[in-house]
This record gives sequence, C-alpha cells and structure tokens, in this order.
Amino acid sequence: MNAKIENLGNVASVSAGYPFRGKIQEFDDGTVAVIQMKDIDETQQVNLLSLMTTMLTGKKKPRWLEISDILFLARGNNNYAVYLDRVNEQTVCSPHFLQIHVEDEKIILPAFLAWQINQKPVQQYLSRVGEGKKVGNIRRSVLESIPIVIPTLKQQSLIIEMSEMVSQENEVLLQLLKNNQLKMTSIAQQLNES
Repeated sequence: MNAKIENLGNVASVSAGYPFRGKIQEFDDGTVAVIQMKDIDETQQVNLLSLMTTMLTGKKKPRWLEISDILFLARGNNNYAVYLDRVNEQTVCSPHFLQIHVEDEKIILPAFLAWQINQKPVQQYLSRVGEGKKVGNIRRSVLESIPIVIPTLKQQSLIIEMSEMVSQENEVLLQLLKNNQLKMTSIAQQLNES
C-alpha cells in the first residue's frame, strides 16, 4: 500500500469544545444545540434528536460544528472519534470533546481519519500517552502528534466503504440481540404469570 505518514496536526486543525462553566443549562428557547457524551450511542453515532438546547453565556466565540467534522472524546477511559455526517445548525460540543476539522480533503478524507483514530494502532498509542490514573485525558497536543497513515484517496474510500458495511452488520446484530432479549423477557414474564 502506497502511503505516507503525517502527524494529525499537519492535516487537521484541533480545537477544544465550548468552555461551558459548570453544568450546561437547558433552555426550551435556547438557540444553540450542544453535543454531550450522553448523545453518543453504542455505535458511536450522535443522536441529533436528543441534543439539549442552551444559551452560550461565555465571551468566547463558538467554533460551530460542521458536516465532516470529527469529535474526539478526550476525557474518560474510551478515547474515540465520532465522524459527523450530519449536524444541526448552531451546534457546539461540550468540553469533553476535542473538535477536529480536516484542512484539505484532497489529502485525507475526514471519515477515514475518524476510522483510523478508532483503530488499534492509534488506540494503543493513546493508551500509552494518556494522562490520569482513573480517568484518561488526552491533551490537544497529544492528539495533534498522533502519526496518521495516509494512503491514496481511492484506498481511503474503499476502507470507508468496508467500514460502513461492517457498521451496518453490527447494527443488525445489535438489533437481533435486543430482539432476542425481549423474547426471553416475554417468556420469563409469561412463566411468572402462569
């Protein structure tokens, strides 16, 4: 495979999530949607319908999320990337995330970058360099220093297609597991009622 290696910071900009002070307050008439850890499902997708609306009270100008941005969960024991294939207008992410924006999609596709961050070689790298004993913490500079392998755009596209097929298969399997659990629960309830 013909590929080059670059640090993530050379192909993408990384910025911190919006610096909310304290608990994020929900406002029914809020003008800004915010993505929090609880909005990411088990398939590492954002549930846009669950987003809280709020008002930005700080002085910092928000860096609005865009389609093709990547959210990186920088705090906690699972540091993974979420590719945004859709996003609401005027949406920010909480400070638990680092926001990654690919500078030139003729060099690296954002979906491919998110995929690579979630793969074993990068995850092992992150586990070695993460800070904190109980809860991991990946600093912006550490994320920017990750070595990223960049194959051709055609190879990147093929890998993304394969990854999407695997994700669809996983979703079907998860749904089958849930359905089977519901069947078992129903049988158990019927047994208790007789």
